[in-house]
Amino acid sequence: MKPEELLQAYQQIPKGMGLPEMRIERIESEPKRLSNKQEVLKKIHDFQPEAAWVGFQSANIIFGSLGIEPFYRDDYGEVLSAECWNGKTQQSLHIRYDGTLWLSTTFQLGKGDEYLVDDYVLVATDKSFGKLKYQRYWKMGGEQGATVFLACFVGFENNN
Repeated sequence: MKPEELLQAYQQIPKGMGLPEMRIERIESEPKRLSNKQEVLKKIHDFQPEAAWVGFQSANIIFGSLGIEPFYRDDYGEVLSAECWNGKTQQSLHIRYDGTLWLSTTFQLGKGDEYLVDDYVLVATDKSFGKLKYQRYWKMGGEQGATVFLACFVGFENNN
């Protein structure tokens, strides 16, 4: 079944069922390996996020449109994971540490006809930021039907 056919069927479900609205979009990804913490911190800084969270060994840092300087101290340890959002470029950055190297993937979000997409929110540990917003991307599978294969961070509910 094509995404547009599935979307049409989905839209026939009564609104009172509490299901999220869905749309069809595309996504492109650019993965890159980073070899040290300095490269990771530079990647986050150069991305110019308007919203992000960074998980270190000894701290979790959340920041919004007020800027990211300074967001790192030596006693935080290694960057374990991070997600950043740049609304101007419509890009989401994911960084994950595997114990040796970091995988940095930049996702370019946009209009298209490839995947079903819905919006999803999670509660942030720092309540002043409200909720973490994500776009979930669904693809058609064999016997499993439509399954989520990616969730991209797209900011916080309170600041963008």
